[in-house]
Amino acid sequence: MLDSYRIIKGSAEKLSTDTRKYFLNIEESAFGFTGITKQGSDVMVHMQDVLTERPTIEDIMLANVERRKKDVN
Repeated sequence: MLDSYRIIKGSAEKLSTDTRKYFLNIEESAFGFTGITKQGSDVMVHMQDVLTERPTIEDIMLANVERRKKDVN
């Protein structure tokens, strides 16, 4: 399961309506964004100059909970 997900970090300028759809959740700050995706290869094609990291189980679970909250509201 860990190999299926990726944490992506980059400049907020990289986010658009099209790229946001790849993420389970996105946290934005004045310094950029951090998001968790299950579509890492698609993100890398559409977003250059971003950092990728391997998430923990906790990161994945929290991202899925946040996604479900958004889907319900």
